[in-house]
Amino acid sequence: MCGSGPRGRRWRPNDRARLRPAGRNDGTLDRARETATNQGIRATDLARLGVAHRVIAELPDAAAEPKAFARRLVKAIAYELADMDEKVNEPCV
Repeated sequence: MCGSGPRGRRWRPNDRARLRPAGRNDGTLDRARETATNQGIRATDLARLGVAHRVIAELPDAAAEPKAFARRLVKAIAYELADMDEKVNEPCV
């Protein structure tokens, strides 16, 4: 696979430096959203950085609808594998 493809540039190890340092963390889930925001590790942040290509929705929680979530996950994986298959024969320039 060459280049970054249609989804934007690829993540590189030095991109970690762009993540903001952790703020106060009291060890509870009460501040998980705030901590993730401060660290720049929300799903949307990871997608923007190219670490994650796709965010799979949990509607509202994957544990509450495991079969439907699994179907969405399988569909996303199938899409990514098909996309990879197309890129295997893509010439590198």
